[in-house]
Amino acid sequence: MHFRQFDLNLLRVFEALFEEQNATLAGRRLGLSPSAVSHATARLREAVGDPLFVRIPGRMVPTQRAIELAPSILDILRQLQDVLENKTFVPTESRREFVVATVSYVSLVVIPPLLRVLQAQAPHVRLRTVPITDHSMRDLQNGDIDAVLVRTRGQHDAVECHVLFEETLVWVVRADHPAIQDGLTHERLRTIPFARISTPDLWTQQMGERSGSAYVDLVQSERQGCGSEPACDPAVIVPDSLSALMLVLESGFAALVPRRIATRTVLGHQLRTLDTSHTSPAAQIGAYVAARSRQDAGVDWLLARVREATTDIASLKA
Repeated sequence: MHFRQFDLNLLRVFEALFEEQNATLAGRRLGLSPSAVSHATARLREAVGDPLFVRIPGRMVPTQRAIELAPSILDILRQLQDVLENKTFVPTESRREFVVATVSYVSLVVIPPLLRVLQAQAPHVRLRTVPITDHSMRDLQNGDIDAVLVRTRGQHDAVECHVLFEETLVWVVRADHPAIQDGLTHERLRTIPFARISTPDLWTQQMGERSGSAYVDLVQSERQGCGSEPACDPAVIVPDSLSALMLVLESGFAALVPRRIATRTVLGHQLRTLDTSHTSPAAQIGAYVAARSRQDAGVDWLLARVREATTDIASLKA
């Protein structure tokens, strides 16, 4: 096929199939019906002279030829996007939707002050948060999301990391808990049943990371010395920090949670905190953006607003 007769839209179908490896998901991503994806795939195969994708149960696996073509095709599409996108960004006029992938900790601690900054400076801009997945960095590089706000960990190709602040863990109990009427100490804390978090936000909810050993090790160290008390072992295991805080307030448990969740949320005045007796593992919170988005004035502006919103957060002792 002559290049002038080639439909460049087929490159977007190639991109979606290559990344999703599933015709249904590719069609959903592109807003196309399964039959339209099938027709486009047939045209691609005819144009290239190769099957490109081989169907197996549940997947469409790229051929060697598709793997060879993919880097060039994906780069061409990114360059076209950069050329065609409007790079000017006027905050007071923009109606852009920024998509940020993050974890519940950031949703509780960072997103509220960020929204206040956005509403003051860009009242028509919309912020949409999505959960972190193992594909978040790929989606960031592809332009499907604008930023990833999470614990910093490792380097990623074509991605920049901007450190915001550090976070540590702290014990919390209800402010009016009868066991701490004379003050909260580690000895009294060990008599209070506690809730353990199964997936502490900053120590497990990270792309490709599933171990919470640093959190578990600290809990075990902190509960040593409670003898045969039931409080030695967790009375309940909950999925996240917010669930733990609800149990602390409503059921009289203690919990080990990120410091800023305990002190900066609207629940803070109802809680009493106590530093851990052992050194708490520190988690560095950062903003990831795609290196190529440096050409996008909107993402640059968003990154600056994230820094502005976390200035006060960073000043709090970690």
